[in-house]
Amino acid sequence: MNKINSTYAEDIQREGVLCIKDFLDDVTLSQIRAEINPWLDNISFNGHLSSMIVGNNQWIEHLGLCSLTLLETILGDDLIAFAEDYYQEEVVLGQFQYQKKIFSEKKGLPTHLDQGKGLYFFFYLNEVNRETGATKFYKGSHLKTLKEENITRKGASNESYLLESEEMKDSALEANGGPGSLVIWDRRTWHTLPGYSKHGRELVMASLIPKSCSHDAKDNLFKSSFLSRLSPKQLSVCLVHTQKENHQSLMKLGGEVSDLDDYGINRFKLWIYYLRFILIKIFRIYR
Repeated sequence: MNKINSTYAEDIQREGVLCIKDFLDDVTLSQIRAEINPWLDNISFNGHLSSMIVGNNQWIEHLGLCSLTLLETILGDDLIAFAEDYYQEEVVLGQFQYQKKIFSEKKGLPTHLDQGKGLYFFFYLNEVNRETGATKFYKGSHLKTLKEENITRKGASNESYLLESEEMKDSALEANGGPGSLVIWDRRTWHTLPGYSKHGRELVMASLIPKSCSHDAKDNLFKSSFLSRLSPKQLSVCLVHTQKENHQSLMKLGGEVSDLDDYGINRFKLWIYYLRFILIKIFRIYR
């Protein structure tokens, strides 16, 4: 596994995004797949903890329950030190999820800006390119003030969407990379996911956010035996005690509020997504 160079912070501060090839070695990738694959075959539709089919994606919402390797990776001393140096304060674990694209998408996502602060880490588990869905980032856009009339806000988390991207088209970076590649980007960086023709992209989405913004952290769940392997510093990053309220999650437990409700995705829709996925899976096997 490669180490993060401290000078990379300057690149992200200037460009807003950085691509590092071969960050994870083949042995680490094999271990990650061995930990994740059993969860992909165990799909739930209620409060059971496993993976979930939502639209064109398969998710593992709580990676801290299934992959010690990934937990130790995002909580590596070098990544924590890198994020703390970037923000000049302690950081906490914000997002920690797995996503697999199970269908191709002709339309993709428009240019948008996620809310809040944080450094985001995309760990590629297989080849990511224009055909499989490479996110396009606009370098330096995290430092720009755009015209308000070109921005619209919508969605459950009030993301900002750019109606016109002409002023940034020359700064586009297509984040291609093979298995084990890492993309680090500032959450303030504008980005888009163009349409893609092949399904199957697998990546881990994780974030380290300033402790002063810990109220934006997800309520991540962790296997207790995994936590016993972590250092006091790592525990302070992943176990956040300063939240004012529970952050919404895709996974609904008991009476918790869920992003599924905000997006209007009820349990019936989840069954439809699942049945569509099973049918296409059978078709792909016997085609």
